[in-house]
Amino acid sequence: MAAERLAARTHTPLRFLVASLLALLLARPTLACRCVPQTLDHYFERADLVMVARTVSTRIVKGSPDFRTAEFAPVQEPYKGDPKSIVAFATHLSSASCGVPVEAGQMFLIFAARDEPGGTTAWFDSCNGTRPFGPDVKVVDFVDTPAEKILLRLEGLRTANAVRDPSANPGGPRLPKPGHPHAELIGLLELVTVLNLDEPGASSPPPRLPSAVIEVMASPESGAAVVAQIRLPTDIITRELDYERKAAVVLEQRAAWYRIALPHDRSGWLSARLAGPFHPFAELIVNRLSYLTAHWDGWIWPDPGAGNPVNANVKQSEGRHEYPVNVRGTQDLAGTLWLQVEILSASPCEGGSPKTVISGWVPAYSPEGKLTAWFYSRGC
Repeated sequence: MAAERLAARTHTPLRFLVASLLALLLARPTLACRCVPQTLDHYFERADLVMVARTVSTRIVKGSPDFRTAEFAPVQEPYKGDPKSIVAFATHLSSASCGVPVEAGQMFLIFAARDEPGGTTAWFDSCNGTRPFGPDVKVVDFVDTPAEKILLRLEGLRTANAVRDPSANPGGPRLPKPGHPHAELIGLLELVTVLNLDEPGASSPPPRLPSAVIEVMASPESGAAVVAQIRLPTDIITRELDYERKAAVVLEQRAAWYRIALPHDRSGWLSARLAGPFHPFAELIVNRLSYLTAHWDGWIWPDPGAGNPVNANVKQSEGRHEYPVNVRGTQDLAGTLWLQVEILSASPCEGGSPKTVISGWVPAYSPEGKLTAWFYSRGC
C-alpha cells in the first residue's frame, strides 16, 4: 500500500519508474552474512576456545532470534581453552546472522568465544574463523595460512599462548608482551657534543662544557617542561657501542623523539635534531661478539614463536651468567623481537674454534623487559 500511495502522488512519467524501484527494493532477498576474512592469528587471539572437533548432536532453541546448540567431541587436544568448561556451544540459526549449519557427524575447526567472562556458553559463527575441517572436505585457506599448514600454525600458537602464562606452564619458556612496553633498552643514541670525549682518569675531574648543554623534556614535544640538562656523560645512562665509544640508552622512540634513561630511575625525551645517529638493538646485536644474559630462560625455539621450544641445557653451571652465541639475524613478529642464535660450546675469546651446541630463536627480551642478549663492545 505504501508503494501504491507514493506512486499515485507521482507524475505519470515517473510513476512507473518509482513503482518499479520500490518493487525491486521490497522484493530484495535478505543479505547473507558478510565479513572481512582475517588471519589465523587474529581468530586465535580473539577466541576463548580453539579445537578440531566432531559434532555429536545438535538442537534448535526457540528464542529471539532462534539459535542452534551443538555438542562437540574434540578429536585431539584443544589448541586453546578447555572444552569441559563449556556447557553449551551455540550458533545463530540464520545464515544471514553468520550461523554455522552444523549436523551430527560433521567435523569442524572451531573458534568459540564465551558469551561473558567466565560464562559457560560459547558462541561460534562463520565470521570468527570456524569452518568445516577434516579429510573429507575441502578446507578453506586462511588469508595468511594455506589449508595444509593450518595445524602446524595452530601448534605454534598453542605453544606461544601457553608460555605467555607462566602459571599454566611452570618452569617452561616465557614470552614478553608484544611491543616490549618495559624494555630496558631498544637502542643506543649518540650524543656527539657530550659523549665523544676521552674518559677522564679516576683522579681527574670530568671536563665541563658550558657551551654544550642538551635539554631533556618531560614529553615528546617542543615547549614541554625541561626535566634534565645534559652537560657531562655522567648526566645520563650510557652503554658502549665500541671501545670507549659511549651512547645514551634509549627506552622508547616516537617519531623524531627518543626517551632516554637518566640516573635514579628517571627518563626524559630528547629531540632527534639534538642527537647523532640512533642504533636499534635489532641491528646492534647482529654479528658481534655476543652472549646470552642471565635473563634468558634457557629455552630455544625452532622458529620465531612457533614450533616446540626445547631446553638448551646449557644453564647448569652455577654462577654462570653469560652464554656465548653468534647472533645471525633478527625478526620482529607481531611486536616481539626474536634473535636467531647459535649457542657455542665456548667463548671465541678462549681460543680454538668453538662448536655450535644448538641453534634456533630466542626472544630478545624477558617478560620483565630485560635484554636476553648483549655484546662485548671492547672485544676479547
